[in-house]
Amino acid sequence: MKYTILFLATGLLYACQNHNPYECSIDDQILLVNDSLLAREGFKESYENYLYAVDEPDMNRCSTKTYRLMNSFSWEKKIWSYRFEKQSEGGLLTLKKTYTKAYKESEGVNDTTLIRTLTSDEWSTIEKAFDSSCFWTMPVKIDRKGLDGGHYWLEAFDPLAHNPVKRDYFIAVRWSPERGTAFRHICETILEVAEAE
Repeated sequence: MKYTILFLATGLLYACQNHNPYECSIDDQILLVNDSLLAREGFKESYENYLYAVDEPDMNRCSTKTYRLMNSFSWEKKIWSYRFEKQSEGGLLTLKKTYTKAYKESEGVNDTTLIRTLTSDEWSTIEKAFDSSCFWTMPVKIDRKGLDGGHYWLEAFDPLAHNPVKRDYFIAVRWSPERGTAFRHICETILEVAEAE
């Protein structure tokens, strides 16, 4: 009986939690399109090529809450990846930078990997950027393309599904995200935290 009451109390507490503290707008049409895109085999396969190029894991297989920004560039830089994993206190940042062969030869640089611990404040900054920008409810992609720029992928894995749409994984992609957009805000926050000394 004691365990039953404890289980029910835990379930009630979880149900009462606010999964949408920033009052993100939930557009059912956008969510339907998102589900359709995420279910397409070709969509995931094309992205997996980028993961393979920088030896990054499939976030659906992560063991803890994780965020990632990956961007591919048109010229010297190849793919840069910023992965933030929740730890018991703070988090862990894994930053990978790759370059084209020609750029490495002309500039004498090599691909690099940096791993560093994040403070609790840094982790909170990343988490808040995703949540307050309504990441989970934005369109997977928009109609914006160009020649000279880069593709940016933002991903979140939330094993507890504590977000407005109550899902454990989401990805959104943009070509050279425009200033002033929620997507760009998340990217800028990631870069600020990642480049902090």
